Amino acid sequence: MLPKTIRVLFVISLSILICNCGGGFQNFITAEKDNLKDGKENFRFISYNIPNLHYIEDYMRFDAANTWKLPDEFEIRDALRTIKQVGGKVTRMYVLSVRKQGESEKIIRHVEAPGKFNEEAFRVLDKVMQIANEEKVRVILPLVDNWWWWGGPKEYAAFRGKEAGEFWTDSLLISDFKKTVEFIVNRKNTYTGVLYKEDKALLGWETGNELECPFSWNAQIAKYIKSLDKNHLVIEGTHRNQLIEEAIQDTNIDVLSTHHYTQRAETIENIVKNKSLSKGKKPYYVGEFGFLPTPDVKAILDTVIDKNISGIMIWSLRGHNSEGGFYYHSPDNNGTTYHWPGFESGASYDEKNLMKLMRESAYKINGKEVPPIPIPEPPTLLNIETPFKIFWQGSTGASSYLIERRDEDSGWKILVDSITDAVYAYRPQFSDTSVVIGKSYFYRIKARNESG
Repeated sequence: MLPKTIRVLFVISLSILICNCGGGFQNFITAEKDNLKDGKENFRFISYNIPNLHYIEDYMRFDAANTWKLPDEFEIRDALRTIKQVGGKVTRMYVLSVRKQGESEKIIRHVEAPGKFNEEAFRVLDKVMQIANEEKVRVILPLVDNWWWWGGPKEYAAFRGKEAGEFWTDSLLISDFKKTVEFIVNRKNTYTGVLYKEDKALLGWETGNELECPFSWNAQIAKYIKSLDKNHLVIEGTHRNQLIEEAIQDTNIDVLSTHHYTQRAETIENIVKNKSLSKGKKPYYVGEFGFLPTPDVKAILDTVIDKNISGIMIWSLRGHNSEGGFYYHSPDNNGTTYHWPGFESGASYDEKNLMKLMRESAYKINGKEVPPIPIPEPPTLLNIETPFKIFWQGSTGASSYLIERRDEDSGWKILVDSITDAVYAYRPQFSDTSVVIGKSYFYRIKARNESG
């Protein structure tokens, strides 16, 4: 640590964001036979899932009390602005979390108990909806998870001393879940004053994520959602890669979706079959796929485009951390998380080329030319306690940064011409080891990409 006689001065850039609350869209997304519609236009998309858009599961600082954290406005805006820059039009977030038995009260969950909800967590979801309107990105919200990570059937059942499997059939547990549905559908956004059931940024309600349940449960919940909300689509959220006839025929289910984590040939075969089953009946899109080489991803995207399938979303995108750098899903990242616009740190899973392909395909599916990536906005330097630990909030779409320094005796000079913020998490993004004790320094940073 440097002696206290060193004074470090720094520059902070601020942006003022104008709110266009609740007024980002003209139309609700609707279904007409096997097409999604935005007014009279077909609505088609190629995009990304953002699991931590409204709830961070990857906060892995060594001094953190737990890995769960609510995102701030910077993080939400960066993630949704990324979807806008890649031409995605829509993103799918993850579910509403549920309190687990015996876990630390420091962990914030959306559902605390039957009919009891965490206001702080839902205010963050309110902020997501506000920014989605401002950035003009639609969102899909699955209501409950099949799995244990964020809490689901097991946790709802545990509130009543019952077994997880009873969640699908027990009238009390179904009633408890309906309280959650009613709460979110009828909620008034604290930032915009718009009810969720009247918010056009919401593409639709998904009954859940990868649910392994009797179809009767899906049918009952879809019907209940429809009784509360006449504006939005209801999407079936079961764990299948092939559609079933019950879902195709159910009048309360508007949109069909499947997930695919199989090899290229099997994935394409199932997607084509699903489109054939739903043709002329209901819109169909691929809710999740991934973990494949870029040429295989291209073949799948081309199939979606050529077969007039409504859309497809790859798993998954994670945006900037407001404390500096990006969020990662695992220490080695192993291809489960993409960071826009793609970096050498993701070379093992061809991140740059895959993200370029996804962006080109997102415009191709809508018959549009690919525009230049926007020039990045100025990044924000964070408080500098020591020049050995310099952090900044990254700029959406920036591929690198230029760092300059001046002292009291000389003008600005370049310290580093090109540095990325996608190499390490929770470590200093830059360390200035050339400082002289007793001098004062000023720093500034500029963001770059291929556009400028």
